[in-house]
Amino acid sequence: MKKELPLPLYYKLRESIREKILKGEYLPGSKIPSEQELMEEYNVSRMTVIRAINDLVQEGLLYRKQGKGTFVSIPQVQQRLGKLTNFTQDMLSRNLKPDSIILNLELMFPPFIIQEKLKIKENIRVWKLERLRLADNNPMGLQVAYLPSDIFPVIDETELGRGSLYEYLRKKYNIFFKKAEEIYWVRLPNNYEAEKLEIPKNTPVFYVQRLTFLENGRPGEFVESVLRGDRYQLYVELSI
Repeated sequence: MKKELPLPLYYKLRESIREKILKGEYLPGSKIPSEQELMEEYNVSRMTVIRAINDLVQEGLLYRKQGKGTFVSIPQVQQRLGKLTNFTQDMLSRNLKPDSIILNLELMFPPFIIQEKLKIKENIRVWKLERLRLADNNPMGLQVAYLPSDIFPVIDETELGRGSLYEYLRKKYNIFFKKAEEIYWVRLPNNYEAEKLEIPKNTPVFYVQRLTFLENGRPGEFVESVLRGDRYQLYVELSI
């Protein structure tokens, strides 16, 4: 009978920290004990503590803040591809409180690329709506939506408030979106995006272009989104 080898100390420490995270003893966003405190609590060396923490950082369960310590990561939101939903629906389905802050709303003549996407003439203005999207008061993404004014003559910032744009448009215009096409890139945020999303500039983000179509097949919305790469996972179901 093969004799089992004893588990390494770093492994035991890593799994102990993992268990405390899963049981809620270390809450999302909270700071875990310092390296020195873990050394004393578990009677292990600094290298053992560092290796255990590094493993959990690589897994995404922990993250470091320079000069402040190590913290428990906020769980990622899984974005399922292939189904047309909006941000509010996505967050509510995960028991998260959705919120939006309107950063800018203006009626403008769009650049050529937006005209092409929305299939509009150059004399048609569009609504440009920029919002910061939040879940449980944490920044999740930046979104800039372009909507043709010949379909949506008025978008009232007060009426829209902090709620769902799609719900607002349904109630005001009785217009429904039928389908959408999305393209994803991974890149680094610019200074403005990093500041609004409250992330370091070296944290990757998902950049997403979304073209949404009305029931009659006409493009009714073009959206550029920057989503936090540390908060989103992409999920797609494949079949043969």
